Amino acid sequence: MCLNKLRIEIGAVGKFFTLLSLPLVFSLSACSGEVEEPERVLSFRNAEIYQGKVFAGNENEAFTGVITDFPISSVNVSPLVGLAASANQVTGDSSTHKYMLQGSILTMVHGAGGYAICQAKFMEGYLHGSMSCNTASNNLPILEATYQQGQLDGPFIIYSLKNENHNKLAEGNLVNGKIDGEFIGYGLITSKPVLIQNLKLGQAMGSFKRYSDDANNHLILEKSYDQGVIDGSVVAYSIETGKLILERTYEQGTLHGNEKQYDAETGELTLERSYIYGTAGGAEREYDPNTGELIRSVYIDDVGTIENPDDINIEECVESWIDFHNQGKEEPLLWRYDVLHELRGRCAAGESPEA
Repeated sequence: MCLNKLRIEIGAVGKFFTLLSLPLVFSLSACSGEVEEPERVLSFRNAEIYQGKVFAGNENEAFTGVITDFPISSVNVSPLVGLAASANQVTGDSSTHKYMLQGSILTMVHGAGGYAICQAKFMEGYLHGSMSCNTASNNLPILEATYQQGQLDGPFIIYSLKNENHNKLAEGNLVNGKIDGEFIGYGLITSKPVLIQNLKLGQAMGSFKRYSDDANNHLILEKSYDQGVIDGSVVAYSIETGKLILERTYEQGTLHGNEKQYDAETGELTLERSYIYGTAGGAEREYDPNTGELIRSVYIDDVGTIENPDDINIEECVESWIDFHNQGKEEPLLWRYDVLHELRGRCAAGESPEA
């Protein structure tokens, strides 16, 4: 048998402090035989804050240990409030976000107590280690977070107050107060992941995936980000049927390239067109959602719009223009996309190098 834990609680009696309890907890498990450092526990009502540090009453040394029963408004949780709002946009569960906001406002107005009560580890007067917050009325979990020297830094979990099982609403990791790594949002109905997004120090970076909040939990949206803007392919699926409904491409946040739309029921291609840095241009075709047959075809360009341009072989015409400009040159010209776009416009208007 060896000494496993020594816990000291500090309470205020006038200007003095007394040891309220000194329970000794013994364990039959193997140990080194050394006594662990005592963990001090301080109620927030007995704490004093000076120059941003927490002290136990009028002690000269900043407090190290656990502080209990402090209102959520007394610490910086604004990044977590923002993340709860982000989860709300995806899941439709605003319960925790509203509660955190109300708790912060009411505790600032009415003092300690309020809506959300927390406890956390402190080191030398600063939040350092794990923190958990619960509702004051019925002790339901609201969040768990990690701090380093007073700054949100490490894993966090935000809980739903609307889900009957009070399951997780969101979780991720923070670095110096900024979301970093994988951010996961959970569905209100199924409690399964409905959002998985990668970020780098608060900025969207990498994959973004949305899933349906139902028994199928199928993928409904997939895209990628580069330094906070959409870059690359975007693919969407019907929430009801799970079938592909959209394919498009972005370049640094701007629509650029081909787009295809599909019918959610039949899966047939219904529309295809192209974008050149945000502007529709080139061939655009519409198809019957039931049969897949072409029902309308146009060619859009700065020159204008040509209905049913299939009798004009635009690509062959463009090749003719390229050959014409490359005649007599040792190395072919490098044709940028915007130049090709201009040539397609000329061809659509009936211009050719032979004319």
